[in-house]
Amino acid sequence: KLIQLTAPISPGSSGGPVLNDSGYVIGVSVATFRSGQNLNFAIPSNYLTELISQIRTAIPLSQTQQAKSRRSILSNYGGRSAEGITAGKFNGHSYAYDYRVRFSFRNRLRKDVKNIRYIVIFYDEFREPIETEQTFFAGPILAGLARRDHFYVDTDVWQMCNKGINNPFTAGRIELRILDFDIVDEGTK
Repeated sequence: KLIQLTAPISPGSSGGPVLNDSGYVIGVSVATFRSGQNLNFAIPSNYLTELISQIRTAIPLSQTQQAKSRRSILSNYGGRSAEGITAGKFNGHSYAYDYRVRFSFRNRLRKDVKNIRYIVIFYDEFREPIETEQTFFAGPILAGLARRDHFYVDTDVWQMCNKGINNPFTAGRIELRILDFDIVDEGTK
């Protein structure tokens, strides 16, 4: 369970105590819903008393066993940050010294996004990485829609990726990973 607050919590204040009007700690601040109007969340302090009862003497990490993965208390409040943006519909065109690859970003979220940071990884015929390019797309991309973007790659890198095949994307020799993006706040459109 979470405590929902309307009291302001500044960015970077996660882990701070949440007090009641008598000055008792009733929770620990953990999250802010930026699109809401002062919608903030805290973990109730009764969870802390259980954790405190489990405190033991510290041991080196080399002597520990890997803990079983447990579901986070915040798991139901959204997915991984990069799950909502995907890339596809690749095609390319050769120029004198480089190759231009065009593709689409698809926004599968219910909010508009901007400032998409991504990395393109080029592999040779043996699935060894030969080149990476980190880049940026300012956007915005409206909720549920797509926008085209492109990047350039040296012709020799393209030929190494494309060796003996028609399309390096279907062969898995070029990979595009979404690193991060920003949700467009209602007030900044």
